[in-house]
Amino acid sequence: DLPDCLAGLDDTEAAAVLAEKVKDMSPALLQETAQFLTSQGRDHRILSLMDHPDPEVRSQAAELLGYIPLPGRAGALVAALGDKSEAVCLAAGASLIRLQDPSTAVPLAEALSAPGRLLPARVTDVLVTLGEKAVGPLIDELKYAGSEGQPLICQVLGQIGDPRAVPALRDILRESPYK
Repeated sequence: DLPDCLAGLDDTEAAAVLAEKVKDMSPALLQETAQFLTSQGRDHRILSLMDHPDPEVRSQAAELLGYIPLPGRAGALVAALGDKSEAVCLAAGASLIRLQDPSTAVPLAEALSAPGRLLPARVTDVLVTLGEKAVGPLIDELKYAGSEGQPLICQVLGQIGDPRAVPALRDILRESPYK
């Protein structure tokens, strides 16, 4: 019934309906929905809703992408962490936490290294949830981070609590030019 329901809706309406229903859908139905959207060429159009002028539409799309496995969703959600709407940032953060996609560790570590466009609190939440999958990218980024980024990365590594971070933290404590 879902394909019939979605067939008569534009992308904004389809995203709103799906965002309302996805929490109750089985993993098999979520996969089937992704396949349907892709087969109809709507996957890219659903992703493009992350650039919609209405923050409510962007927020619904961000929530939807946390459930429906569309190609490119992780990158779109990382970018949405820098949205000017708090609701969109929250929805994107929650979706990234739900996904726990290791491919997001590098761009998130880079964002934490040079805070600015993305809110460090949202980035931190996602990285801590990624846990050990984020340790390598965080350690790699630590040496390139500036005066704001190094303390943030050290804090996240401490929250994760992975012993692999201890040598890097020890080194940065000795070598960092930043207090």
